[in-house]
This record gives sequence, structure tokens and C-alpha cells, in this order.
Amino acid sequence: MLDSAEGVMSPTRANKQREYQRQYYAKNKEKIKATSVQWAKANPEKIRAKSRAYKQKATDNSRRWRKENPERHKQNRTKQLLKSRYNWTPQQFEIEFEKQHRCCAICKATKPGTTHNWHVDHDHKTGVVRGILCHHCNTLLGYAKDNCTTLLAAVEYLERQCLKN
Repeated sequence: MLDSAEGVMSPTRANKQREYQRQYYAKNKEKIKATSVQWAKANPEKIRAKSRAYKQKATDNSRRWRKENPERHKQNRTKQLLKSRYNWTPQQFEIEFEKQHRCCAICKATKPGTTHNWHVDHDHKTGVVRGILCHHCNTLLGYAKDNCTTLLAAVEYLERQCLKN
């Protein structure tokens, strides 16, 4: 029952209503649960439709937020990846990058290369972080499959070519 012409319940009445509902639920918990289960079995299509609508709304809201907050999304994503892949915080990344004088651990470039961010280089077998690399040096190690013999052979090859020229 509403208390005013605007159709709004007074705070006192709303509190009484909530208290009544809590007490009713406590007394009739099993009956309410059984009715809910019975309804769910009789209406699976309504449950599926509601679930799809909820998921779609959540997806739409997430996409809208990412579009409206691109910098915060990038920060959150970076933070999430650092934590899940390397168990690092953004502060730990900054400390390690500072130790490298804010440049690539291999070529000493001060920019990450192309449109990519800096890469956290790690041993794929142990997961131990080795350093922070630019895109090109990270790709170099990846194509060499982190194989020292392959990389040394590549260096020898380049040195032979340089001597020819």
C-alpha cells in the first residue's frame, strides 16, 4: 500500500514491509524454495531467455564502459595480465623496468617498437621473469624458440656476412 499521491512508500512503511518479508521467508523457507523449483521446471524457456538477456546486458555494459574508459580499461587489463601471467603488480614492473634504465634488456631501445607495449620476457618452462624487452627483441627470442645455440649460430652468420662486405 502506498502512502502518498506520488506512489512512493514512506521510509517507515518500507522498513516495516521489509521486516515482514524477512519474517515470512524465515517461516516459509521450504515452501518458497519448493515453489521456485517447481516454477523453474515448468518454465525452462523463460529461465533461458532471462539468462540470455542478463548476459547480453552485461556484455553491452562492459563494451560501453571499455569504449567510454579506454585508458582505465588498458590499465586494468595490463594489471590483470601482469598478475595472472607473472604474479607481478604494476609497481613491480616499474621497479624492474627502472633497474633496466627504462629500456630493452637486449637492444637498449627506449621505445617498445611499433604499436606494441613492452614485453615481459620469461622462461617458458619455469615461468621465471628474465627481463623486459621491446617488441622486436621479444619476437627474435620467440622465433629462435629461446634456443641459445640457434641465436649464437645467427650471430656467427651475421659476423661472416659482415666480414664479406
